[in-house]
Amino acid sequence: MKFWIYQDGAQKGPFTILELFEMNVTPQTPVWFEGLDKWRPASEIDSLQALLRGDRTPYEADAASEGEVPPTTDRIDAVLVEEVVETEPLAQAEEPQEPKKPASKYAPGRRAPRRTELPDEPCPPTYLGWSIFLTVCCCSPVSLASLVASIFVSTYYNSGRLDKSRRASNIAAWLIMVAIALGFLPMFFLSALTGN
Repeated sequence: MKFWIYQDGAQKGPFTILELFEMNVTPQTPVWFEGLDKWRPASEIDSLQALLRGDRTPYEADAASEGEVPPTTDRIDAVLVEEVVETEPLAQAEEPQEPKKPASKYAPGRRAPRRTELPDEPCPPTYLGWSIFLTVCCCSPVSLASLVASIFVSTYYNSGRLDKSRRASNIAAWLIMVAIALGFLPMFFLSALTGN
């Protein structure tokens, strides 16, 4: 008869009983052989009692025969879990407690902001990159206004006001064009004055 064991988190086998002497089988080691319905601890298998005592003489005369493939390790884990569950003491049932109300992060008398769903349409272009570039390079009030309008595009969109978001996007685009034109205007005057 061939035996499979589950040791060190892995399925090992098939082994003859004499080979099991070298595998350090303990009474708790899960064992399976053909005809066994599930993995069982070695202490529950009558034919392994001499092995657990360390007595080789009853096994030396027996011939080993071929065995079938043991069950999968999923089945092993289920058996081990069942054994653990059976041995653990049952926990006492706790009395149900009232759920605690979360503390408000808003001052007394102030309402939390309304949560609105985002519109089905995508957010209009914010032109935020252009606005930041022009604010850094030109430092004009118009480029600063375009930066503020760009920020309002996503603010209005996230609050569900799609019309205001589109309007802020258009204003940001126009302010960016004006800031670019005002940035090139001094260059035109300088080139006209210098004659280049």
